[in-house]
Amino acid sequence: MKMSSGRGARSAVIGAAVLLALVFTGCDNPVLDTVAQMRAETATAQKDMTAFSIKDPAVIGTISGTDVAVTVPYGTDLTGLVAVFTITGASVTVNGVTQTSNVTINNFTSPVGYLVAASDGSTQLYTVTVTLGVTTPILSATTAASSVSTSTAVSGGTITANGGSAITSSGICWNTTENPTVDSCAGKTTDGLTSAGSWTSTMTGLTDGTTYYVRAYATNAIGTGYGAQVSFTTISKTLPVLSATATVTSIGTTTAYSGGTITTDNDSTIMVSGVCWSTDENPTITSCTGKTTDGATSGTWSDSYMESLSIGTKYYVRAYATNAKGTGYGPQVGFTTLSYVSTAPTLTVVGGTAGSGELTVSWSAATGATSYDVYYNTTNAFAGASSVGNVTDTSLTLTSLTNFTQLYYVWIVARNATGVGPQSPSNSSIVGVPVTAITLQRSADTQSISGGRTADAFVYYSRDTLVATITPMDATVPTVSWSTSSSTYAAISASSLTCLITAGSAAGSATVKATADDGQGASVSCAITVTSNAVGQTGPGGGKIVYDQGSYTTGTSTSATYGWRYLETSVASTSRTAYFSSKSLSSDDPTYSGIGYGPTNTSIVLSHFGTASTAAYLAHCYQDSATGGAFSDWFLPSQGEMSISAWLTYAAIPSYYVAWSSYANASMSSAEAYANASYDYNGSSAVTGWYWFVNTANSHEIYVPTRRF
Repeated sequence: MKMSSGRGARSAVIGAAVLLALVFTGCDNPVLDTVAQMRAETATAQKDMTAFSIKDPAVIGTISGTDVAVTVPYGTDLTGLVAVFTITGASVTVNGVTQTSNVTINNFTSPVGYLVAASDGSTQLYTVTVTLGVTTPILSATTAASSVSTSTAVSGGTITANGGSAITSSGICWNTTENPTVDSCAGKTTDGLTSAGSWTSTMTGLTDGTTYYVRAYATNAIGTGYGAQVSFTTISKTLPVLSATATVTSIGTTTAYSGGTITTDNDSTIMVSGVCWSTDENPTITSCTGKTTDGATSGTWSDSYMESLSIGTKYYVRAYATNAKGTGYGPQVGFTTLSYVSTAPTLTVVGGTAGSGELTVSWSAATGATSYDVYYNTTNAFAGASSVGNVTDTSLTLTSLTNFTQLYYVWIVARNATGVGPQSPSNSSIVGVPVTAITLQRSADTQSISGGRTADAFVYYSRDTLVATITPMDATVPTVSWSTSSSTYAAISASSLTCLITAGSAAGSATVKATADDGQGASVSCAITVTSNAVGQTGPGGGKIVYDQGSYTTGTSTSATYGWRYLETSVASTSRTAYFSSKSLSSDDPTYSGIGYGPTNTSIVLSHFGTASTAAYLAHCYQDSATGGAFSDWFLPSQGEMSISAWLTYAAIPSYYVAWSSYANASMSSAEAYANASYDYNGSSAVTGWYWFVNTANSHEIYVPTRRF
């Protein structure tokens, strides 16, 4: 039998030996020994790895000798892969761990050694290296467009991974059709990143009012990857906006200046601007009498020169600006070119006073006039008159003139760019308002001294104030100066329109005079007579003097004895039912019983009861008929003032009468609480005493007005 060489021949021999061994089983058989020996020699050779692959992702490896190479897709997790393999050996281990094909998981982030063991115990190590494949860069997003204008916008993208190959360029690409690429786009940028991260890029050169599609991209050696598509629409361009047409200036007979203000060009360059005008309203550059092209491309201008205008004609002007979308206009402004001045203004007001040495002049506007010249003179002669020129208003105040006595003549001349017109007729006025009359009034007097009382009586050391009133009230110099003929009998202390007079210590007389400060001669005098007085004599008010406190006292304004020396009481009949016992005062406003408190008490009663018919109110309103109603300072006396013996004597209270005081009792708790005290006479001389409330059928009630001076 012919035997082939190698493994095949050896297998044939073994097969024959096995057959012979079966024949000769049961006896010493050298053939069986030979078979066993051949089996041992064959087992030591079976330790090859004949196939290797990765289960997921399904990738077949390449075996080269004892090296196995596997390339898996980019992004595969190498830490937990399952291998599928075929071997001729008895077993496989990795780092001592038995491996089962299609089951065992290994970490392939670094090469893994597979040890294949033969049945005879010999081994062969296979090194498996798994590598990631290379792909295009991976981008997770394209940034939404922002800062969109008529021709620009901002976008960008985010690179997640480079795909296993270095990024050589990145940016964004855009087009008016969807899914643009770097090879089929309207434009692209190259200012992105070369590694993972986010960036922004600016698109320029866009068309206004157009929808664009944009994608982020990144390129490596494998190719170009793209982010998701986003879209946006550029802003449409509009007309320029002009917020103003400049006020027309330097208006002449045939020329004028204007301009305008461009607020925005709306992202379209201004190609031309200026002003356009017409005699019709709302002129445009295509329907106007004329236009300029000398405006600005932004902001404000005012030097557009309008010419070839008609004399004395109303025009309308508008600023304009033109961009690629068209022409925008500012608001309309009207103006009238000058006419030759042919008429003179009319003086409507000359005079009145704006202050010392001033004249206010006003006049009617003259047609075509741009300014006026004001001429004035102290004679009615235009030649040689002083002037104030270039007055743009229709009124003027002339200053530094002579007050009161000087008559001033005024003329107005209108002018414009063509020259001056004729002068107006003159008008004239005296400057200033003089004081024509002065009246004096004593502070305690109800009648002005100049109105019938030319003399006022004072007692030793007494004081009172004279008040001057001037006529007319709008006098230019509304003040007076005071003088006295004798400070021994009437010393004065003056302030503007008031003068404090202090009587001397002896009887005598003096004249106090008030003279207007404007120097026009108005004045008034008051004869002051100083007399001595004594209890029992007739007082200034026509009553009887019942008390002398010894001197004309000074002190604070709250003192009950301040500013007077004598008390006088009326002796006229005041009998009537008049009291306020049925009314109550607040305990917060107590009255006082002492001498000098009558006026205070009377004011307290009046503050509570007003014009109610109380004894206090009737006393306050009393004016002694003997003096023609000269004094208005009468009051209801206090309890202390009524207790003065001279008061009881000269008040001449009749029998069975009750006289009311202004002192209210604050200690009563009955319904008559706070009733004023009364003094009861039970006969011509018998006094029954003080009572807090009297209302008997046998009593007659009176009040006795009292004043002090």
